[in-house]
Amino acid sequence: MLKLGGYAAVLGAFGAISVKAPSFPQSSIAGISMGVLALLFAVQPLGSQYLGAVYAPILLLWFLLQIVVGIHNIAVFAPWIGKVSLVTLILPSVASHSC
Repeated sequence: MLKLGGYAAVLGAFGAISVKAPSFPQSSIAGISMGVLALLFAVQPLGSQYLGAVYAPILLLWFLLQIVVGIHNIAVFAPWIGKVSLVTLILPSVASHSC
């Protein structure tokens, strides 16, 4: 049985482009996927330590960006979330209820 786990994941990730941009040519998606896989295979002999050193800052930047965008979206679109998490508002309500 042929196992295509990693290959299918890369192709699927770039295939999602066609969902948001239907006019994007399918042949380009296959080409981009093959290019990414070729790049991964080219740097694979350098070892996982090298890949980690290169990829870790990219992931750190991505996660920090997600945090900033998330906090901004909560502040703009759902400021009530901040009020719900305030302990000073929760404790009086909990103290007034008996078990």
